[in-house]
Amino acid sequence: MNKQDLLLSGCITALESTVVELLMANKNHEARIK
Repeated sequence: MNKQDLLLSGCITALESTVVELLMANKNHEARIK
């Protein structure tokens, strides 16, 4: 693995965790409205 691959996989991991956090926050928000 070269440096670029490591950076790319790091970015993808960060994006995935951000998406998961947004989805969880959205679910919590919907639960509060009901």
